[in-house]
Amino acid sequence: MEKRISKALLMTALITNSLLVSSVTAFAEESLNEYSLDTMVVTATRTEKVLSEIPASVSVVTDKDIEKMHVNTINEVLSRVPGIYSSRLKGIANSSPTILMRGLNNQAQNLVLVDGQPLNDASSAVVGWSDIPVDSVARIEVVKGTASALYGSQAMGGVVNIITKNPSKGERKVAVGYGSNATWIKRASIGDKINDKLSFRIAYEGRETHGFVNKFVNTDPKSKKPSGTIIDENSISGLIKTETNTGTSTYRTGTVGRNHFDEDNIHSKFVYNFTDSKELSFSFTHHKDEYGYDYTAFNNYIRYNNQPYKGNIKLENGQYLTIDDSKYTGTPGGKTQNIYALNYNDKDNDIKISLGLLDTKHNWSGWISPVNGKGTKSDTPNKRWNLNIQKSVDLTNKDEMVFGLQYTKDSMHKTEHNLVNGELNKQSKGNTRSYGLYIQNDHKFDNKWSILSGIRYDNWKVYDSWMQLDKDKSKTIYYPARSDSSFSPKIALQYKIDDESNLFTSWGKAFAAPTLQKMFSGSASSASYTEANPNLNPQTVKTVEIGYKKKFGESTILGVTYYHNDINDLLYTRKTGLGKITYTVNGSTYTKDKQRVENAGTATTNGIELDLKHKINDQWSMFANYMYQQSKIDKCSTNGAAEGKIMTYVPKHVFNLGVDYSAGKWNSELVGSYQSKMYAQDNNSDTAKGVYTAYDPYFVVDFNLTYSMDKNSSISFAVNNLFDKEYYSYNLCEGRNYMLTVDYNF
Repeated sequence: MEKRISKALLMTALITNSLLVSSVTAFAEESLNEYSLDTMVVTATRTEKVLSEIPASVSVVTDKDIEKMHVNTINEVLSRVPGIYSSRLKGIANSSPTILMRGLNNQAQNLVLVDGQPLNDASSAVVGWSDIPVDSVARIEVVKGTASALYGSQAMGGVVNIITKNPSKGERKVAVGYGSNATWIKRASIGDKINDKLSFRIAYEGRETHGFVNKFVNTDPKSKKPSGTIIDENSISGLIKTETNTGTSTYRTGTVGRNHFDEDNIHSKFVYNFTDSKELSFSFTHHKDEYGYDYTAFNNYIRYNNQPYKGNIKLENGQYLTIDDSKYTGTPGGKTQNIYALNYNDKDNDIKISLGLLDTKHNWSGWISPVNGKGTKSDTPNKRWNLNIQKSVDLTNKDEMVFGLQYTKDSMHKTEHNLVNGELNKQSKGNTRSYGLYIQNDHKFDNKWSILSGIRYDNWKVYDSWMQLDKDKSKTIYYPARSDSSFSPKIALQYKIDDESNLFTSWGKAFAAPTLQKMFSGSASSASYTEANPNLNPQTVKTVEIGYKKKFGESTILGVTYYHNDINDLLYTRKTGLGKITYTVNGSTYTKDKQRVENAGTATTNGIELDLKHKINDQWSMFANYMYQQSKIDKCSTNGAAEGKIMTYVPKHVFNLGVDYSAGKWNSELVGSYQSKMYAQDNNSDTAKGVYTAYDPYFVVDFNLTYSMDKNSSISFAVNNLFDKEYYSYNLCEGRNYMLTVDYNF
């Protein structure tokens, strides 16, 4: 029955799509706002410019677009933006999802801002995509390609700028959603004017879910006979033979339980208007989340005499398995974070000042055995301060210049404790500060030709940094202060073919300074010892880009972009040749080979982005975007087997196709998304599909339907993974899931 329903839904979708593609109807100019090349954008040049006049690949998502999507987090919004790969690891329970751009494979290579304040944390550059309530977002601007000439470190792949809503008079909203896996979404907001000059908006968003089983326990067979009691394979049940992601034999022996998750976000914004052109705004965001796994003895699949079994098993092939309770425990964690952003905008004098702080109070994770309470807990509080002062000047009627000064300070203090006796296993501390000076000029030769050129100088210093990877404090290593600098130029030429189309090309250089985590947060466990490397260099990229934008009549917009990246100083882990070390963790002493992260690689990326939006008539519209990226490792001094291979965590193909219907009280959207296979191993040896820890190719379809009961209330129903596609993105991804949401304005 379920298969017949799925086939019927698929046929309906295909027929609908065929009708949409075959019917093209003209419509009024006023209904084209979301397809206009006249949209104003501020992120690409740090000044307000019309989208059609920007020589870069830029995408804009408005609050109205987000309302139609019925998504729960910002990274879900970005998954539909052309040129972006967004991870789908554990559904709503994914505490730190990732977005990647331009064939780069690390979140630290993309800069994310919220109201001018960097959202990449000071420790690892991880972004809390669920920190900002979705309903508080006014617009998201995505600039793809090198942007260090204006934004400094981390803007290698591009910049994502999240702009929150300003207060509006008499706003009162509530929304409640309930869905699969006992998932609750709760939202509320209030906004008003206190007087003619001061206004406020406060929003709350809470998400919680019982989660689903996404992590499994695989036990590898051993040839050596273990000590203790041994049970023959034919005496037990529940053993599932499977493969690792590299195709070797292993056995699935259980799970770590359902992945539960609970988070709360509060976002407030206050705006004071001195005059119509002078504004001061302050926003504060508080985020807290916790996640974990529901352990029971029955997570163990293996049964002996109808009871969960732990111990040794002799397989029919003569090998052995050892089933241990500790394997069935997940790693819980949580984060508490505050974001402060103060912004002053003087339009009369073209002056902008922003001051902000990303204060991560706690970012903890642990290995905790529910059987005996043993384990460790690590916490990485960190802070990122940011100050930017900017002045724009019209030198002539053909030249607009931007000057800026930026100061950033990062700090981190990571600790790890033994949960049994509270003993400190290890700790590390790191601090950096950087100054950036930038200048950019936009020159118009005539009505057809223009050139945008800019350069930025950054000076970066590491100081007051040390690491202790053993409970013996006498082994603490103190690192000398050091500094580095970088010039980041960019030049872009644009030719306006006519009022409906333009062509641009650009060249630029960008960098990402090494994170505090990479430099000072080594690790020591029973499995390995990774020492810190405080002498890491910034990763860099040089990019050439060619793009074309075209508006066809009043109904269609097409964008095409080609880019080429030369990437240097990529980070890889050296596992041999560094000698051995003896150390103590949780009261046990180990001797292991040292490991160390190094600037060991170079890579080349070639990519194409296609973006198509088409308005069929007043009710129907569609979009399609496609990203091709070929990222290849050219050199890797720590692992020669990686040379010539595809870069890890970079899919070659990403494709989205969607149709939207809106008429009267009804609105619906059907979106299909495809992603090709990725590799997690440097040598691309993880070729197996459909197994735990693999990164499978997949195509999923999402659907939502909204009915507006009146101007103040609506009800929506969303189905993600409509055809219940089973696939792995390391973890097992979420199958078909539902969400019913009621919104009310009063």
